[in-house]
Amino acid sequence: MYAFGNLHDSDNETSTYKFADKNYGERYGEHYPLYNWCVSFKDLSIE
Repeated sequence: MYAFGNLHDSDNETSTYKFADKNYGERYGEHYPLYNWCVSFKDLSIE
């Protein structure tokens, strides 16, 4: 009945910072992605 998800662009630019916690598993040591996330609004009036 309800659809949920996350939407972002495919920008492959990376941060200068990296995943430093080994609990991130395979992402440990990789740079953070710098995606531009889509923001959703409900009942937003556009003029």
